[in-house]
Amino acid sequence: MNKSRRTLLAVSALAFPAALLAGCAAGGSAPSLTPQQVIDDANNIVQALGATVTNVAVAQPGLIPAAIVTQIKNYTADAATVLASLSASTAANSAATVLQQVVADIEAVLSSLSALPGLPASVTTVTTAASVVLPIVMAFVTSTLGIVLPAKAVPASGMSLDRARFLLRASH
Repeated sequence: MNKSRRTLLAVSALAFPAALLAGCAAGGSAPSLTPQQVIDDANNIVQALGATVTNVAVAQPGLIPAAIVTQIKNYTADAATVLASLSASTAANSAATVLQQVVADIEAVLSSLSALPGLPASVTTVTTAASVVLPIVMAFVTSTLGIVLPAKAVPASGMSLDRARFLLRASH
């Protein structure tokens, strides 16, 4: 692959989250960012990642090293614990602060999984869905707290937001 094509792919991979964040900042037509939808999205990502890793660890012991399984379970348990403190009535600033921690935990899990070769398609599907929905959570945090989170590359999956949400709900 030549250098200009790699550059084009890298730029396009960042376009989706950037467009979401720009839409939120400008009050544009970004997906609905109600606090309850964002909390649900974050919960679904955390639960799906945790369940998927647990299922793979049980079905194919050793495919994911035990230390990484333990690390991922710690991240997802931490995220689930702080998410349990949120509800639709939680003040937006408080929710965004908690969700900022959850985003960090989710990114750590995605980073750990992306470094592993030979994972089953079920893991790839869930991580791709999480990568599609995570920018929604990040956009809420960014727009509420007025901070900028570093944009992460999103795989060019072609997966719609609705499909990603469906897959995450179905994975736990």
